[in-house]
Amino acid sequence: MAISLRALLLLVLILGVLLGWRVNKARDQRRAVGAIYDYGGFVYYDWEFVNRRYTSGRQPPGPGWLRGWLGDEYFQDVTVVSLSDNLFRLKTRPTLDSVLTHAKTMGRLEYLDLRGNQLTDAHLARIRDLTTLESLWIQASGGLTDNGVAQLKIMTNITSLHLENATITGRGLDHLAEIPKLEELHVPGNRFIDADLASLSRMPHLKRLDVGGRSSEITDEGMKLIGNITTLEFVGIQDTNTSDAGLNRLRSLPNLKELRTGRSKITPEGIQRFQADRPGVKIVP
Repeated sequence: MAISLRALLLLVLILGVLLGWRVNKARDQRRAVGAIYDYGGFVYYDWEFVNRRYTSGRQPPGPGWLRGWLGDEYFQDVTVVSLSDNLFRLKTRPTLDSVLTHAKTMGRLEYLDLRGNQLTDAHLARIRDLTTLESLWIQASGGLTDNGVAQLKIMTNITSLHLENATITGRGLDHLAEIPKLEELHVPGNRFIDADLASLSRMPHLKRLDVGGRSSEITDEGMKLIGNITTLEFVGIQDTNTSDAGLNRLRSLPNLKELRTGRSKITPEGIQRFQADRPGVKIVP
């Protein structure tokens, strides 16, 4: 059947739009990667970071001759970005704001590491649209507040969240409880009291939890709330005011595999009694 001129022109138009979109996408990604390296960070692409692990010896998909002609950026997507603070950054570098703005153009970003950067609520506003993100790591960010953390709840694909040494309280935990797929929550060094931990019951998939830290005021009463989260496999309560009585309240967690209790009020005798009843649980004092 003959193709009409109108149909042919429409097909050419569609192909042109798709090609233009891909060219712009590759150009934006190249600029973003350049800004990240200028900042002192690094990236991994989809073909080298598989199942959350770096896999060496692989190459981007597509024929080598075509990649050599067009460039690898047409055949790969950044899935991991690390902007973790280090000692080897140049004195002249892009601002974190500008780098995060570039990162927003990455449509398949899954892992973002911001450890060591002094973040504010405004920085979280810049990354809130990264809805493909599955893992976010933030550390030593005293400029964050509960209002800033509220912006993370629209990132519905996050399964792993590190929000360490910030200044969030129970209100922040309430916001985090709205992230529907959360499996790992590491929030040591924040300002929690026992009652704040009630929000954890609204996280039905939670497997790993770390709420330790000297700035918290968590006691044995908090362990009563944690002891009701039957999905937990790992619990970190180091640097809390938890005693042997609180440890005992975690004994009934059916899936528990590891506990970290360092610098708490739990005694060696309390650990010994716990392990006599739950020998399969590893305790790191």
